[in-house]
Amino acid sequence: MITACELPSSLPPARASAHGSNQRTIPVQDAARDAMTLTTAHRAFLQGCRRAALATVGADGVPHVVPCCFAVVDDYLYIPLDAKPKRVPVMRLQRVRDIRAHPAVCVMADRYDEDWTRLAWLQVRGVATLIEPGPEQARAIAALRARYPQYRTMPLEDAPVLRVVPERVVTWAWPADER
Repeated sequence: MITACELPSSLPPARASAHGSNQRTIPVQDAARDAMTLTTAHRAFLQGCRRAALATVGADGVPHVVPCCFAVVDDYLYIPLDAKPKRVPVMRLQRVRDIRAHPAVCVMADRYDEDWTRLAWLQVRGVATLIEPGPEQARAIAALRARYPQYRTMPLEDAPVLRVVPERVVTWAWPADER
């Protein structure tokens, strides 16, 4: 059984890069036409992580990273624009403005441990879209409420959600034979 943020051994073997890192990159053949299918290992790792970080880039080219909750439905990641206190209305949030200017995003989930041989992370690089209230948004909210009890009483129905269509997944974990 996979526990919190476990990076299953079924991921492709890590290849050392020119910089000596052990990243696994799984590209999509035609990302413009087809979304990437998340593997069982990717889904298991994401399911074990309670939060992630959403990275966007603004119209001015400046990066922006925020922590986020998420749910995986089919092969998409959904991120709520929830009712937690914010300084501006939802549609004026930096992440929303960034996605409108540049829809390419990166969602990173990680496992931290004081034993660094247990460190691991997974990035979903893809394209984000605002999904307005309707059937797809309702499915996303149902999945978010199933995953996070805090959302069960929070009004989410009137706000859009972010849908991230994966184009590439990159993972890293300490090589098992070096632990």
